[in-house]
Amino acid sequence: MDMGTLAFAVAINGAAVALITISMAAFRRKRGTTIFAGSFVSSSLAFLLFLRQASLGPFLGVLAPNILMTLSYFGLAWGLRSILGFARGWSRRFTAYFIVFIALLCAATFLSPSLLIRTAIGSSFIVLVSAEFLYALHRGPRSVPFVVRGAVTSFVAGFICLHAARLILLFLEDDFGFSLLDDSFINAYTYLFTIVSSVLWAGSILGIDAADLVTELERKNEMLRNLAVVDELTGLSNRRLLDSMLAAEIERSERYGDPLSFILFDIDYFKNINDNWGHSVGDDVLKEIARTAEARIREPDCLFRWGGDEFVVLAPHTGLEGAAALAEHLRTEVNARDFPVVGPIALSCGVAEWRSRMSADRLFSLADQALYRAKLAGRNRVAAMRDEEG
Repeated sequence: MDMGTLAFAVAINGAAVALITISMAAFRRKRGTTIFAGSFVSSSLAFLLFLRQASLGPFLGVLAPNILMTLSYFGLAWGLRSILGFARGWSRRFTAYFIVFIALLCAATFLSPSLLIRTAIGSSFIVLVSAEFLYALHRGPRSVPFVVRGAVTSFVAGFICLHAARLILLFLEDDFGFSLLDDSFINAYTYLFTIVSSVLWAGSILGIDAADLVTELERKNEMLRNLAVVDELTGLSNRRLLDSMLAAEIERSERYGDPLSFILFDIDYFKNINDNWGHSVGDDVLKEIARTAEARIREPDCLFRWGGDEFVVLAPHTGLEGAAALAEHLRTEVNARDFPVVGPIALSCGVAEWRSRMSADRLFSLADQALYRAKLAGRNRVAAMRDEEG
């Protein structure tokens, strides 16, 4: 197979890979994948220009394809850095590398024309930028999964070795020729490993992008899971999580005979806060109450926002007296605070203790009755209720 056919095969292969990455970029619509697509387009254009090198001048036939080829590898490192969240996708080092590359390329084109030197310069900078790609892969702010990172590292390291071997062959080969279309071992070697490596580069990029997509989906799923069980305003667990945790704690208490108590509390005259100062101030009060209560409860206790200005503390291993004491600590802690804008705030608390074979609804009903009793007694107090009192 002659060099013209091999060069044409490289160009066709590059065009196919470019189309795949363009499709990927159009689907993903992310900066990194767009840069990757541009890299493969740049490489494909470089080989098309190499094919027409004999009929083109030194600018289009020599400078342009060499610049486009090397720039395509800069793009691979740039795109990866963008995907992995580096503060600078295009590093300042890349600018310095590129300026030096252009200067050396111009010298080997106009001052002392030499295909050998130009080829050596191109391979040297491709090795350098490929090393930057590996650096980004292993030191990025966001990590690539181990399996993908290992496979890509193995390929890129092999690619660097092949280019290093090419550099050695450049200075050992006697019949290097005067054009990339001349029949020579080094040209055949270059075209064959370019065909293979372009496919592997594309596969590596697709693998990294797929891993990034999976990570992104997992992150969004985690956000959705949190939204399902976390109150958006206060950051506390919500009543959906309370339902499942209460069922689990009741089952545990039923099995082992441990005490379990339930505290329901709300903010006295909270409606007046919203009416007098607006809902934004009311929201600030709710968030501050949540922070204060979280700091006061014990390690095994769980705090939930039930809804509106109502909060729940689930207190495992705690009897009625202990839960009432905890509620009193919460009430006095809030009483002692001077809230911005609204000043002092009072809480009313209802406490109930679970008894064997009691349902979750019954436990909540007892705590609700106790809270109602605290309200009737003048608010700003704790009321506790046993099942037999209901």
